[in-house]
Amino acid sequence: MLKFVMIFCLIGVVTLWKTYFNDKNTHVFYKPFICKKLQTGDIVFRKENNIISDIFAQIDHSNYSHVGIVLKQDNKCSIYHMEYDEKSEDLKIVSLKDFLFQASQVQFYRYKNFSIKKKKSLSDLLFSLDPKKLSFDFDFDLDNRKFYCTEFVNFLFFHTVKKNIYTYLYDFHGKKVITVKSILLNKKDFLAFESHSL
Repeated sequence: MLKFVMIFCLIGVVTLWKTYFNDKNTHVFYKPFICKKLQTGDIVFRKENNIISDIFAQIDHSNYSHVGIVLKQDNKCSIYHMEYDEKSEDLKIVSLKDFLFQASQVQFYRYKNFSIKKKKSLSDLLFSLDPKKLSFDFDFDLDNRKFYCTEFVNFLFFHTVKKNIYTYLYDFHGKKVITVKSILLNKKDFLAFESHSL
């Protein structure tokens, strides 16, 4: 129980960091051409250049700490991702530019053989989500209807392509969790097609 209290505290620190200590002059890692290359269903892995991102990346020794999924509409890229926020909904729907605001490393993955029908199914699912009804999964429980970032992305693909996209479940203090690395290693289903680092 103490370990989960510590996780909750760490998430609180992340919220405070982003709210009060954000460096507004941080390099904006965004180029308009990136959105032109993206499609609905592409996964965006992100690592930020701060201690909080470092901590989350080290949970499973990954180069990235967070993940979101692309919805492209009218040549604009929105990123859906789960992130705890005590002041607003945990399901965030932000522009690609905002998602990459403090990124120091970025990797894009594309699901192989992702048909137009499956993209439409995913788009419909994303549009149907109500941010007010989704909350962050502090229990790290794969069987409830709450989500952390990788669990959320896996949920979307499971309902679209009828399979899990992680390659293994990581033992995190007795809980089986989906890590960023467990999705990154899925080269069978995904093509890594774009990456950037500062």
